[in-house]
Formats: sequence, C-alpha cells, structure tokens
Amino acid sequence: MRIHFLLVSAGSMLLVAASAWADPPAAPAASAAVTKVDAKAKGASPYNGKLQKGIAAYTAKDYQGAIAAYKDALAADGNDALALYFLGEAQLAAGSMAEADASYAKGLNVVGAKDDLHAKLLFVMADLRERQGKWPDAKKAWDDYTQFLSAHPTAKGYATTATERNKVIDTHVDLDAKYGEVKKRIEQRLKETTAPPPDDGPQGPTKKK
Repeated sequence: MRIHFLLVSAGSMLLVAASAWADPPAAPAASAAVTKVDAKAKGASPYNGKLQKGIAAYTAKDYQGAIAAYKDALAADGNDALALYFLGEAQLAAGSMAEADASYAKGLNVVGAKDDLHAKLLFVMADLRERQGKWPDAKKAWDDYTQFLSAHPTAKGYATTATERNKVIDTHVDLDAKYGEVKKRIEQRLKETTAPPPDDGPQGPTKKK
C-alpha cells in the first residue's frame, strides 16, 4: 500500500504532508513534501472532513470506502486536483488501473499552478505506466516528470528516481526482446518434434524386397 498523505488543518489553508511512496516499482526517499491547498472556496471544514474520511478508510485498507469518500468530496468540485489524486490512489489500491488512470489524467488537466501536486500526479502517472507494462509510455512519463522538476525547481520531487526507473525499464525492454527470440525458437522446436510422420498411404510403409 502506498503511504498516503497526512492532512493538517491550519487556519484557512489545508496542509498536505506526504511522508513517502512505499509501493514498487517506484519508491523515492521519504523526505516530506508539503502542498498548500486553498480550502476557502469549498468550505474548509466539510471538505477537509471528507478527505479525512477517505484517508482513514484508505489507511484501514477499505479502498471502496475511500473511493466513496473522495467522490463525495469531488461532488462539490469535480475539478479538484487534490481529491482526484487521492481518488486515483484509492482506485489503484483497489486494483482499478483504468479508473486510476482517468483520475490522474483529469487531475493533471486541472492542477493549474500547484506545482507540488502537479509533480506528485506526474510521478504516480509514470508509476502507473510501469504497472501497466507500457514501457515506451512509462519512459516518456518519467521524462516528463524530470523535465517538470527541472522547470519548477521549487516543486518537491525525486529526479533521481526517474533516472533509476528508466534504467529498470530499459532492462525490462531488453529482457522482453531476448525472451521473444527464445520463445520463437521453443515454438519452432515444438512444431518440429510434434509434427506427424509422413503419410505412406493406406497400406503403410513400403517394404524393400
């Protein structure tokens, strides 16, 4: 289970502290990253309460409960990138990669100038592409993550993780290519060894006199 964010109320601002990502294939160092989200427009107390409910359910591995809570939060604002991030995490934990993909993608489309959250969404999207085995897309996603961090130096992120993951992806691609050749040779050998004997007609093989 990927370690979730901790939400702390601080006046009219919602502080979201990320302690770590724990799941393979991507596991960056556990340094804290903080994203500030203006909760005034949504009504800080009700909105925060819905996210807290989702986080509590996620921590208890009640992923369906977490999904329901995050969707409840999104009912007030379907374009809230933070709730979409949390929703994607819960959907991924529940085994729904396609739904998580859609939530992350929508979050990226609406995240705006929230650089820390933008970086987190790029990170989990790259991680998801690896889980899906989409190696070229995964490499591009990690490159996008690295480029974003380079262009936004104040954003909290893990550029070294992207480099490490791309090396792992290259290894996967190489092994897949080698396995493909071995598989072809095995299939050809099986065809040769299981081929039926020549048909000598209804009288059987002709005997030499």
